[in-house]
Amino acid sequence: MMTSVSGKNVIAAPCCRTLYTTPAYRSINLSASEYWTDGQRVHGLYPNDGGLRSCTCGSYFLLRDTEKVDFIQDAKPIAPEGWENIKSNWWTRFRGKQTKEQVMAFYDTRPIEVIKAEQKAIPPATQLVKDEDLSRVIHKSYGD
Repeated sequence: MMTSVSGKNVIAAPCCRTLYTTPAYRSINLSASEYWTDGQRVHGLYPNDGGLRSCTCGSYFLLRDTEKVDFIQDAKPIAPEGWENIKSNWWTRFRGKQTKEQVMAFYDTRPIEVIKAEQKAIPPATQLVKDEDLSRVIHKSYGD
């Protein structure tokens, strides 16, 4: 089994309600990590970082404190150019090529401008606070 993503969860940060996205996992493989005696986990296929994220307002939050607002399904790939002219006869199927109906079922056939506008409207992904930045975060939050 492998870790796979089915889309994105839209979440609201608890500090200022700014919207962010996080992966929506379809399946998770927890067995592909190295576990060390000091508690360190290496090469996991699922992020197990504690959930500390930075917000654009300058605050920090935990993923568990956020509110799930929406779910965005994974987008279909963009239809190949000229898909409208594909024939759907038996010869096309015999040669193993996709028919027009198959393209319409498995690809996004909307105009490219509409697809790009929709992608721009998706909130950004959350920003992970890296281990090397933790001391700066602690000093900012609690002072010296």
